[in-house]
Amino acid sequence: DRRGAQSPYAAVEMFSEVTMNLPDFAPAHAGLARSLAFVDMYYGPPGDHVARALQACETGLRVDPRSHDVLAAQGTAYSATGDAECAFASFESALRRKPDCSATHYLLGRALFAEGSFALAATMLEQAARLNPEDFHSLLLAAKARRRLDDEGRARSDMIRAGLRIDQYLLAFPGDFRALCDKACCLIELDQKDAALKLGETLFEHSDPMAY
Repeated sequence: DRRGAQSPYAAVEMFSEVTMNLPDFAPAHAGLARSLAFVDMYYGPPGDHVARALQACETGLRVDPRSHDVLAAQGTAYSATGDAECAFASFESALRRKPDCSATHYLLGRALFAEGSFALAATMLEQAARLNPEDFHSLLLAAKARRRLDDEGRARSDMIRAGLRIDQYLLAFPGDFRALCDKACCLIELDQKDAALKLGETLFEHSDPMAY
């Protein structure tokens, strides 16, 4: 999630190795599927990434039919194909099995955002942030969804909370690229554009920038 194209490709290789060595470990199949879906969504080039992701989910569900991790990964993979109906059915099953999972709410929120369901996306993303007090990225996405709904008050509130969490996170991980990118977004949204541009000067020099 955090370090550009190198990370999801490395994750695919590492999860693939784990699934070969521990074929009955369902979370590894979930991680492989999620990584492949992110490669397809953001980095390409076009290939069989989503097909492999869905295959990993099938294998993971044979190992553990009740795995919320695999079901959430399956929802993400179906979302990458544009199959919203199957995606949301998978997410619904995942939440039935573990309703307090922050990661599932986050992935569902992303899928809903992609479908243009901004009200429900904001709700899911804000819930993800409630379930994980260190999660700043969900709040940033929720703010963007609220803005699409012309709910400027709640968008600003989410953005302020995201900024506070980012500042706390950067105390421990000052070089985290995703956190710095999100901080720049917060500064822009909160009308601190000069500070955002100053921060952006270092971000533009990053050796492996994120696609967005």
